[in-house]
Amino acid sequence: MHIGPGTADGELVWHLVPPHDAKTLCGARVSASPGDAANSTDRHCAPCMVRFQQTMEAASAK
Repeated sequence: MHIGPGTADGELVWHLVPPHDAKTLCGARVSASPGDAANSTDRHCAPCMVRFQQTMEAASAK
């Protein structure tokens, strides 16, 4: 997970980033590490979380 601006409002949120990928699950580009901003939010990117849920549901259906 990496911190970056939210897709809707620009406030900082946590994005899900697959290993060895430069883009988040929602398609945003974020910095490589959370840095000092790591403790500034407990919000998560809703589009990333939806995509993660879809991925997990697809995997469990196999």
